[in-house]
Amino acid sequence: MLINKELGIKYPIFLGAMARITDARFASVISNAGGLGVIASGDMTKDEVKKEIDLIRTLTSKPFGVNIMLQSPYSDDIVDLIIEEKVPIVIFGAGSPVKYMDRLNEANVKVFALVSSTSFAKRLYKYNPFGFIVEGTESGGHVGFESTLPLIQVFKKEFPDVRIIAAGGFATGESLNAALMMGCQGIQMGTRFLASEEANVDIKYKEAIINSRDNKTTLTGLKFGLPVRVIKNEMSANYHKIEKDATSVLDLELLTVGSLKKAISGDVINGSLMAGEISSVISEIKPVKKIFEDIILEAKEANKKYLSLMDEINNI
Repeated sequence: MLINKELGIKYPIFLGAMARITDARFASVISNAGGLGVIASGDMTKDEVKKEIDLIRTLTSKPFGVNIMLQSPYSDDIVDLIIEEKVPIVIFGAGSPVKYMDRLNEANVKVFALVSSTSFAKRLYKYNPFGFIVEGTESGGHVGFESTLPLIQVFKKEFPDVRIIAAGGFATGESLNAALMMGCQGIQMGTRFLASEEANVDIKYKEAIINSRDNKTTLTGLKFGLPVRVIKNEMSANYHKIEKDATSVLDLELLTVGSLKKAISGDVINGSLMAGEISSVISEIKPVKKIFEDIILEAKEANKKYLSLMDEINNI
């Protein structure tokens, strides 16, 4: 069963949580258009997240989720809030939510965990998460080291009975079909929605995505095992120069502090333009509703081609 049927949304597509970007307003646009809107709590306090939850409930009657970054000092409080407010879906990233799982399951909160390796997922599996969001290194922002295509396959082999949402490299109907044909229940998109009319970032950030070509993203932070995928610019070039001689991640802190905020405000030179490799496929800034409609139309057309190809294979 596709995830949209289980969650009561129109399309099997999640909004990838992006700190300082996917707020209640933007998440509501996604939910109203038929996907799963997700509020990124980032480093917000409990009271700040409460305001976002209250706001999204005035903007949509559709299902939504809250992403909790487990490195946040407020994660305990936000989990309490999720239960108190009866938020239907929670997505955990940047850490292990094991200590919260029993309480959330008892409260009937559907828990998804963002994962990039089976070793981590195995520890979480016995606590019965509702699903895994399996993210490949093609994604934008903070990523792992494995590519989406093999990750999906190994997760299906290791966890055949777990719902899998594929993330990293999705923006088209063909890519949606590929994930579903491989046994996933849906996909997550961040970069594609970042290049939407409604996204809460400066137009220069959006244009950097649609003007990107293949080989125009890079990973910063590899030396210290903290990879972040960004579109290449002067900031990333300077980062790589300093990174060569850096002895700790603290040596790079002055360069990175506030860099995402700069990007959101339109500083495409000094800002951290977090975006996935799929940027090279995205060529147009569109309304969110049109993005969904185009993906589903592409998927249906691709299905016709697939059936034709299968007929050819059967005739071999």
